Amino acid sequence: MGLGMGADMGANPAPSGEAGGIGVNPGQSEGVVPVVVAGIVAGLDGIGFAVAVASLLFTGALAGGLSMGAGAALLCTIIMSALAGWRSSLPVTVSHVQDMGVAVLSVTLGATVATLAAPPDIRIATAFTIIALSTLAAGLLMWLTGRFRAGLVVKFFPLEVLAGFMAGTGWLLLTGGLAMTAGLEPGSALLLGLTDPAVLKLALPALGFGVLLYLCMARFSHPLMLLGLLLGAVALFYLWLLANGRSVAEAAAAGYLPQIDSGASLALPFPGMLWQTDWGTVAGALPGILTAAVLCLFAALMNTSALDMAAGGEVDIDREMRLTGGSNLLVACAGGPPGYPGLAISVLAQKLGVRRRGLGLVTALVVLGGFLFSREIVAHVPLFVNAGLIIYFGLDLLHDWLVSTYRRFSLREWSVVVLIVLVVAFSGFLQAIGAGFLVATVLFAWSYAHVPVIRNTATLATLPSSIERSPEDMAFIAARGAAIKIIQLQGFLFFGTAERLMAPLREAMAQRGSGTDAVVLDLSHVTSLDSASAAALMRLVAAAGRARLDLLLCGIQPSVQQTLERAGMEHRMIRHFNSLDQALEHVERKILAERAHRDEAASQLFLRHGAAIGEEAFARLLVRFTPEDIRAGDPILRAGEWADRLYFLERGRAVVMLPRQDGGRRRLRTMEAGALLGDVAFALDLPRTADVMAEDDCRVLSITAAEIRAMERDDPVLGVALQRIISRALAEKVIAANRLTDHMRS
Repeated sequence: MGLGMGADMGANPAPSGEAGGIGVNPGQSEGVVPVVVAGIVAGLDGIGFAVAVASLLFTGALAGGLSMGAGAALLCTIIMSALAGWRSSLPVTVSHVQDMGVAVLSVTLGATVATLAAPPDIRIATAFTIIALSTLAAGLLMWLTGRFRAGLVVKFFPLEVLAGFMAGTGWLLLTGGLAMTAGLEPGSALLLGLTDPAVLKLALPALGFGVLLYLCMARFSHPLMLLGLLLGAVALFYLWLLANGRSVAEAAAAGYLPQIDSGASLALPFPGMLWQTDWGTVAGALPGILTAAVLCLFAALMNTSALDMAAGGEVDIDREMRLTGGSNLLVACAGGPPGYPGLAISVLAQKLGVRRRGLGLVTALVVLGGFLFSREIVAHVPLFVNAGLIIYFGLDLLHDWLVSTYRRFSLREWSVVVLIVLVVAFSGFLQAIGAGFLVATVLFAWSYAHVPVIRNTATLATLPSSIERSPEDMAFIAARGAAIKIIQLQGFLFFGTAERLMAPLREAMAQRGSGTDAVVLDLSHVTSLDSASAAALMRLVAAAGRARLDLLLCGIQPSVQQTLERAGMEHRMIRHFNSLDQALEHVERKILAERAHRDEAASQLFLRHGAAIGEEAFARLLVRFTPEDIRAGDPILRAGEWADRLYFLERGRAVVMLPRQDGGRRRLRTMEAGALLGDVAFALDLPRTADVMAEDDCRVLSITAAEIRAMERDDPVLGVALQRIISRALAEKVIAANRLTDHMRS
């Protein structure tokens, strides 16, 4: 987009090292010549753009401040380029006055200061104060963003809303460029003014030149193209004056050149103009001031992020934001408009072979020459050139953020961009800001409402607890488990998802007595919920009670618990378990309580393992095992020890715990009486990978590897029987693991 003087957000930088990127080519010269050449080109381009920006701000009733405004804009580029060249983390960075905030400020000045019933000096002083306050606010926002390392905040803003703001800025620049040719204000006055042939005679050359710039820059990407077109247009204008025998004074009187009052070229607005400011008008302009500052913040973040991407991650975004913010604070003291790093000028620097620091300093020196002769430059640059440059930037923004996004965005997203541009065009940018944030809020709610809040649904038959049970118990649980519904929720529950939460639970209550006996609601993956979702859960608990449906809640996070309590849900009102596994274990116990043969521990071992080899063989096998009593909380197996012993859990319950790197342990599953312990590592002859702890007082039966080898030698039939038991236990573990994997995939 030009040489970087203007809104660069539409640019798409190439990756580091590629043509058009900011990477360094090993063959490039490291001398000062590329720095000087790039600095001169960037400085000349910066002079032209600063004058165009001042012409946009100081038009119509504020035209008397044009010369001083150009000086302030040039000083902005001098300060920002010099500081960026000195302190930026990327040596080729050049910062300068930008048009993003200026577009909003031009509308703000036209709506407040230009209509102020006061002498010209007071109007101009008030305009400079508004500009300075906007730059001050932008600088503070940028500095604070860098200070608190919030440089990635732009990524959390809806892109379609941001695109609407950018395209709306393009519209303001387009209409502002047309308005400045005839000294009119953008809006309805401009549309009426364009019906006047005298106004059209001044506006059409600017529009034509802006379109020419746009077409040429779209077709030819040479870095010197824009500068050549600007200088060529100025030269052709003076050739036209010469051919028609018209003087500079006559051209100014006819409206082709700015009419500059006599005065010192180096005059700056502050501090003298502070005493002439109409502070009531400044207060009325505060919304526009803040809007321009926020827009500059987003534009600066986008440009800096693009520089970081183009440089291959070499840019410290937070440091750049602090530097840019501090630069704007200095610029505000001089009454200049806001600025931030330019993107395209860095591409130019790379193409010209710049590899060392100094580009910003050379640019600042060139612009300093323009500042010293700012009055003369302003007086001799045709209005259609300044206006055409502004129109070009407006067209480019409209193309990048309105036209091009039609192909990249969905129809819904692109409609948001169009809506914001229409609000800007027919109502104003402040109203567009409000509409944009409203649309962003609605889009967030609408989009998040379509994010699945139900992580998974299952039944106890397909998702049992992690307790190892006998095949007979598992079959009994599977037969009854289809009537136990499991619903796992996830994410943030809010008013937009409350109805989707209630639907499957209403369906379960409708099936009470004909297919559903209980519902387990897993909240372990719910990060938070609002009051509407809390109220929906309370209604659900009450409805389940009326329907006599057993409702179990599990995995409630502390933040979720606090929200539920604030909504009025007391702990006694719900049946709550710490985890899904505990809730499933509770349900399984109720189901298995119906079985009458749950009392004798010895029968558990036989039911689990003895039926496969016969009662007599199993009795002979148990004789070879050594009994041992383990107190609750003591280890049965330890991770890391060699698996040289096999265990039966004759009585009690044990829990398998997996050690974590932080020193803690994660619960994997629970083992009940009859379980075979340590069989996997024992079969593979490997160290154990998990701890097995006694959850209550236990009795275990153990046999060593040496004893098994002796048994296989002395009683081969009994040895084969033990291997059959081990194989069966391993197969059951594989089946359980496959069932869990299938559940996770679904």
